[in-house]
Order: sequence, then structure tokens, then C-alpha cells
Amino acid sequence: MKLGNIDLNRGNVTTAMDSYRKAAICGVKDPGLVQILKRGFMDKYITRDDYFSTLYRQHKANAEMNSESRKRALHKW
Repeated sequence: MKLGNIDLNRGNVTTAMDSYRKAAICGVKDPGLVQILKRGFMDKYITRDDYFSTLYRQHKANAEMNSESRKRALHKW
């Protein structure tokens, strides 16, 4: 997310959107991130498909992080 902020401050909006998308896909839970992606979609920096795909993959990554099998594996450590 910080890379996206740096790129955005430098005026590299397209690169910033890519960084924000990657952060979301990795499961970063930041309410501001979703708003940034929404704004990028509305301002046509990312496509509709990319926007919805990113949201879906973020949800999937978060669900994986909270799965029972992951909790059991972490408990064994």
C-alpha cells in the first residue's frame, strides 16, 4: 500500500493503481484501500473487470487467512 502512496504522490497514477491492486489481492485489510480502488475505477484508471476481480481476489485471500485449517496449522506452531 505504501508503494501505491509513493507512486500517487509522484503523479504515477497507473503505477499506483497496480500497487494498490497487488496489495488488495494479497489480502490487505484497509478500508481506505477499497475506496482508492473504487475511485481508480470511477476515474477510469482501472477497468471494471480489474476492479471486480481485485475485490473478489481480496475477499478470497481474506477468507483463506481466516480458514479453520490455517488456524489449526498456526496452533501447532
